[in-house]
Amino acid sequence: MTHKIYLFAAARMGNAIFRYLAGVLFCILYGFRLSDDDSDLQETVDDTFFLRWMNEYNKTGVLPAFDTNKNYKFYGYFQHDTVYLKHKEEILQYIRENPEYVLRGDNGQSIRAIDLLDPVIDGSDIPSYDLVLHLRLEDFIVIGFAINPDVIRSFLNNLKEKGQSSSTLTIVVKQPTSQMEVKYIEYVTQDWKSSGSTVIIESNSYMKDFHIMKNARALICSCSTFCWSAALLSDCLETAYMPNVHHPDRIWETFRRPVEDTRPCYPNMECSIYKLGQVLGVKVPLPRTRRTTRIRELLR
Repeated sequence: MTHKIYLFAAARMGNAIFRYLAGVLFCILYGFRLSDDDSDLQETVDDTFFLRWMNEYNKTGVLPAFDTNKNYKFYGYFQHDTVYLKHKEEILQYIRENPEYVLRGDNGQSIRAIDLLDPVIDGSDIPSYDLVLHLRLEDFIVIGFAINPDVIRSFLNNLKEKGQSSSTLTIVVKQPTSQMEVKYIEYVTQDWKSSGSTVIIESNSYMKDFHIMKNARALICSCSTFCWSAALLSDCLETAYMPNVHHPDRIWETFRRPVEDTRPCYPNMECSIYKLGQVLGVKVPLPRTRRTTRIRELLR
């Protein structure tokens, strides 16, 4: 009897894709099957176990022993690169042979596995661009994970000055819903536009945006697993620019090199919403605490 792997949904679609890749890898290497049935699970594969397993496999080249007579829950994020790239063609073949498996995020998003490779989106073609920049704003702005726009702006200027870029910059970003997001996009593209170059904004369904990134010739990645997974699965990408990600507490996050020609872009200089407000000229109300309430009273 073939034993099963159940993928526990945690976080959004980017994380679901990496968790799926980890599960598929074990199906390929050890003969498991993916299942939506969470009953009769005997063991859990978490990030700590997977990292230890991956390091041994990468170091020795010998597939580690693993008990295939149990059913497993994969519970974690599994954001890695080398081990997936090593088996990329087998993973792509597995997806084509098992197209209807459903990947799920914990926010209600779901896609079929084959949607990662063959998009069917509103009957429209997916455009291909030479240079694509992905911006992760929305929740990252609120929680202080958004990258300082000054470093992105500086990097784009350096690309243009060195002649390493297309004359057209395409930005993939979730549809802006706040003044802060609109100002952020305007700020990072200000110099690019003033030089007479073209800026295209793509804000579509999340899977159309995924395939626009996947179709890019050069992709400037954000600190987003959704962007990273598009780069990893791409067969068009020639050059990837990766931010200097440094989260030592995230053992599950070793992803650094989606393609051979991967270059550093900008430091991952996260900044608070208040810092963003200063840079972009957007007023950000202070949170309501006893201290700030008293300050407001004194300033009336």
